[in-house]
Amino acid sequence: MNTLILLLENECSWSPLVWAIEHGGESMEDGRVVIDDAQGWLSLLQDPNVLDDFDDDERVQALAALVTPSSFVVEWCSDRLIEAFVAAVPKDSRVFVDNDRGVFASITVLQNAPLATWARAVTRE
Repeated sequence: MNTLILLLENECSWSPLVWAIEHGGESMEDGRVVIDDAQGWLSLLQDPNVLDDFDDDERVQALAALVTPSSFVVEWCSDRLIEAFVAAVPKDSRVFVDNDRGVFASITVLQNAPLATWARAVTRE
């Protein structure tokens, strides 16, 4: 399983949860929306407390980049699904990648890097 934290402005017109439902996702009792198919799965959960898990420097950086962030925990086990999801995120969004190194990057960095290189290609901005 892989995880990233997606942070976007609360006022963003694009919704990760709506995107997932439009792409075959089902709403679960715990609030997650899960796309599950023969090739893998993608799970999205809106979690307003996710910034509590950031260290102080990451939290400061996230709050400096966004006025009112909405936060989503994105977990996946399908390259195809995560690539489609990342491609759908508006280019002006900010993304925190949970890759055990605490890298904070714009969505365009991820959209322009092959999935297999995210952990190495993404650098602090």
